[in-house]
Amino acid sequence: MATILLVEDDAVCRYATSRRLRSEGHTVLAAKDAAEAIDISNTWQGKIDLLCTDIRLPGLNGPDLAARILKDRPQLATLYITGYPDATDALIKPFTEERLSAAVQTALGRSAVESSPGSWNEI
Repeated sequence: MATILLVEDDAVCRYATSRRLRSEGHTVLAAKDAAEAIDISNTWQGKIDLLCTDIRLPGLNGPDLAARILKDRPQLATLYITGYPDATDALIKPFTEERLSAAVQTALGRSAVESSPGSWNEI
């Protein structure tokens, strides 16, 4: 199973997503914003396999957050989520548990080169 850094500013969505991912055996490091995610990334001693982040966050947005964390963790896969239905190449909220699971598995199957921070992953 993977270690996932989940960044979601909506507490209900963060809780539900964390709960689902943990039920699948993943270790979830949950953050409410980019600043908290950067702190977690800087202090977590183990490997982080996946950054699952909302695209629109207060302060630093998801792609900029990914670029920042990838500097120190170049093998990190990235999965973007958003509540904006017109976004492409992102997991659209609200999503089902099954859709979340599939998107995570797809993102984890990609290399760091395929999940560059400048483009959203195609789900």
